[in-house]
Amino acid sequence: NSDYQYEDIDINVILENRVMQKKLRNIEILAAVDNITDGQLEQRLIQEQHNNKEIARIVMIPCNLGGFHWVGILLEFFDGGEIKRAEYIDSLANEEPSSKLQRQMRKVYPGFPLQQRVLLKQNDSTSCGAYMIENLLLAAENSEASFTSAEKIRQTHLFALKTYNKGFYEGFRYR
Repeated sequence: NSDYQYEDIDINVILENRVMQKKLRNIEILAAVDNITDGQLEQRLIQEQHNNKEIARIVMIPCNLGGFHWVGILLEFFDGGEIKRAEYIDSLANEEPSSKLQRQMRKVYPGFPLQQRVLLKQNDSTSCGAYMIENLLLAAENSEASFTSAEKIRQTHLFALKTYNKGFYEGFRYR
C-alpha cells in the first residue's frame, strides 16, 4: 500500500533488517522518539551514552515530529566516545532541527548541535518513514543521495523483511 504511513514498530524493524541486509557494522538503532514527549531524545541519548561510551559507533534515532512526520537523527562517535558528527535528516522540508531537539542534544553533548543534512527527498505526503530509513542508511555509509521512488524504497523494505524477518513480513505486506 503506497499510502501506508510507517508506525514506530515498522520503522525499527525495517531499519534493523536493512542494516543486516547492507551488512553494516557498529550500528545502534535507538527506539523512536518524538518531539511531543518532553525530554525523550535526551533520555535515549543518556542511556545510549551510558551503555557505549568508549566504543566507535553510529547511532540511528528515528524521530516523529508532531505525530505525523518522520525525520532521522544520526550520531557518529570516535573510539573514546567523542562525537564525530551529529546530523538531522528530513526528507520533506529543508528546515533546521527544532529548538526542542537541539536543546536536548546540547544537554547531553554540549558543543555538538545537530547539523542539517539533505539526502533523498520525498514527493508525496505518506512516505516520510520509508525515506527516513533510507536516508539514515545513506548517512551511515556517508553516501550521497541518488533519486529513487517511494515505490522502489517500499519494495526494498518488503524484500528485506521477507528475507530477514518473515513473521513481520507476513503482517506488514498487507498494510
